[in-house]
Amino acid sequence: MSEQDLPARNSILPADVRLRLYRETMEMRATRGWGYRRISRALSLSHGIDVPKGTVQNWILGTHNPSRRLHRYFEPTSSPELSYIIGIVLGDGYTAEDQGRGIIGLTNKDRNLLEYFLLCIARVFNCLSAGRITKGTRYGTLKATVGSTLLMLFLQKPLAQLAPFIEKNPAHFIRGFFDVEGCAVVTTSGERLRVGVKASNSDIEVLQYISKLLREKFHLASNINVERRPWQTTIRGQVVEFKKTVFRLQVNKFSHVEVFSREIGFSSVSKQKILEDALAILRRVRGKKAVDYWLRDYVKAGFRWSRIKAS
Repeated sequence: MSEQDLPARNSILPADVRLRLYRETMEMRATRGWGYRRISRALSLSHGIDVPKGTVQNWILGTHNPSRRLHRYFEPTSSPELSYIIGIVLGDGYTAEDQGRGIIGLTNKDRNLLEYFLLCIARVFNCLSAGRITKGTRYGTLKATVGSTLLMLFLQKPLAQLAPFIEKNPAHFIRGFFDVEGCAVVTTSGERLRVGVKASNSDIEVLQYISKLLREKFHLASNINVERRPWQTTIRGQVVEFKKTVFRLQVNKFSHVEVFSREIGFSSVSKQKILEDALAILRRVRGKKAVDYWLRDYVKAGFRWSRIKAS
């Protein structure tokens, strides 16, 4: 009997349970020298799950290995790409499980950002390509998805368990988060050009952690404030309710924004261009002249700045 022959009530065990049973099996075999039947009984009693002797035998003999059957083997190793992926997922990405298969995904309008996200995952898997991009459910959006139960389980760990991997490459983690939840903040009120960077999210713990990383790793000051409290609005004739409070983390001091741009930045070309252009103007001039230079090249539509196309 193999792992696939478990009784129907246990035929689709959660991936983390299968992995735990496998690891306990190998540990019992290595440290206690127990036989297949004894290990089977011990696992069944301790977990309340029928773990057949044949399953234990196949695991020990190497006929089956659940970690290699979970679609893309993944062993957590610190890298810039893994830090970036964690930042994306803790920002606006997601993880899900579909019939025992793990999914990691991101929905966004920026195809280049989605392609870079998939490239980072491919590098983590040490393969040429990973996942695919399809149309999103909302107008104009695209969706990048990758199947990997092991990576999904890793990304679902608490922030404290992800921190050791993040802190080997903190800039990439912060960049991933800001790529999906942040932007450059450029204002022209009072005949004065100002530039900062911000990221918004409902998870205050993550924002506080990022603020700590900015302070300890890059010596950058930031502040966190409430950006939006729970509210209702009407979008295209439908009432939409926002149930969570959204917080905003912002870096405002000019010299600190310069460091952010240089050492962290955005992978998004358009976001980074806006940030660099505003900083370049403020290095040369201030006051109304800086505003004039900015408005010569940029126009605001709603809340977003767009570069004026040359005629």
